[in-house]
Amino acid sequence: MLNNEHLLRASLLAFAALTIVGCSGGSSSSPLPAPAPTATVGGIPTAAPVAGSPIQHVIVVIQENRTMDNLFYGFPGANVSKTAMTSAGTTVPLAPVPFEVPYDPSHTHENLQKEYNAGAMNGFDQDQIDYNPALAPKPPAGVALGYVPSNETVPYFSLASIYGLADDMFASKQVPSFPGHQSLIAAQTIAGNNPSDSSNPKIWGCDSSAGATAPSFVAGSETLAAPGGPPCYDYQTLGDLLDAKNVSWKYYTGKVGTADGGISAYDAVKHIRFGSDWNKNVSTSPFDFSTDIENRTLPSVSYITPPALA
Repeated sequence: MLNNEHLLRASLLAFAALTIVGCSGGSSSSPLPAPAPTATVGGIPTAAPVAGSPIQHVIVVIQENRTMDNLFYGFPGANVSKTAMTSAGTTVPLAPVPFEVPYDPSHTHENLQKEYNAGAMNGFDQDQIDYNPALAPKPPAGVALGYVPSNETVPYFSLASIYGLADDMFASKQVPSFPGHQSLIAAQTIAGNNPSDSSNPKIWGCDSSAGATAPSFVAGSETLAAPGGPPCYDYQTLGDLLDAKNVSWKYYTGKVGTADGGISAYDAVKHIRFGSDWNKNVSTSPFDFSTDIENRTLPSVSYITPPALA
C-alpha cells in the first residue's frame, strides 16, 4: 500500500502543520512574541494566545501508515505518483487496495530503508507484509504497490481542498510509530524502532518494565544500535515551549497500558511523565477531546491520537 511510516502524517495533518509554521512569526530561530492577554466568553478564547495572530486553536489530529501516493492518489495538482518502480526495474501502475484489506507492510526502520533503497524508491515490492493467517490468506504479490480507492478518501480530499495539502512533506527519520510520535512532540527522536517490553507490550515509555529497551541511532548516522537504552528520555518538547509562553496545550490519548494508550508520546519524556504537566496537560482518554469542545475548554494547542480499532 506504499504505506511506509516515514510519510505517515502527510494527510490529515497537512493544514495543521502549515498553521503551526504560520504562527511562528518568522524563522525557527526567532522567539515567539509574548502571549496576548486572553479573555474568554463561556471558556472560548476571544483573542489568540499569540499576539498578532488570528489563530485561536491549533489542533493536530494524528493518523498513521499512509503515504501521499497511497492516500491522495489522483488529487488535482498534487505531486502524486500513479506508478511504482519494482526492484527489478519495471514500472507498474498502482492498484486499488481498500482500507479494510488486512495486510500491513512492516514499519521497521530496516524495512523503510529497504523501500527507500538509497533513494531509488524501488524496494516496496520486497516489503515484509504483516497479517494474521487466521483472518486472511497469504497476501498477494505487490500488495504494497497500491492506493486507497477514491470512494474511501472523500473526507481527506475535502479537507485538503479546503485547507491545503503538504504533498512534499517528509519525516526527518525513517522510523515506525514510537519514534515517529516523539518527532511530533519534540522534533527529534533518539529511538529508531519501537521498544521491546515482553512484560508490558502495550507500554512504550517511562512506564515500561525494568529492562525494556528501544534500539537507538548511532550519533550522526542511520545505523541502529541494539538493544539500545530504556524508552524514557529527557529532551525538550513543544509542550515545554508552550509552557514557557503560557500557551495552553493538551495531549489527548488513552490510558497507559491500554490499546488506546499504546502510543502515549509524553510517557517517554521523563520530566513530563513525572512532572506537573502529566496530570494537567496529558489526558488519559481521547474522548476528553470532544468533552472539552462541548464544554468550551479546549486549549490553544491540542494533539489528538484517535482510539484504537480494537
